[in-house]
Amino acid sequence: MNKYLIFYFIMISLLAGKAANTIYQGSMIINHGSKIAQLQKEKQRLNNRQLELTNQIAENYSINSILSSEEMAEYTTIVNPIVIKGSTKVASMQ
Repeated sequence: MNKYLIFYFIMISLLAGKAANTIYQGSMIINHGSKIAQLQKEKQRLNNRQLELTNQIAENYSINSILSSEEMAEYTTIVNPIVIKGSTKVASMQ
């Protein structure tokens, strides 16, 4: 009878250990999944922020904002630009 008691005790201990290991592994998988979801949300937030900053930079350096800036008041527009074509002789050699 003592042998059976020891056998059942070992089997119950192994079963309890296996159940505890299964619960632990399951909790690790759930924890890993929640971390992945959190990192995906953070990635999406950072991508949105990057897009917002890119649009802000594009707006700040757009031609319209440059033309309307105060620095452009110091420059005068070119009325008659000089255009040099490939066939135009700039200087001739004699």
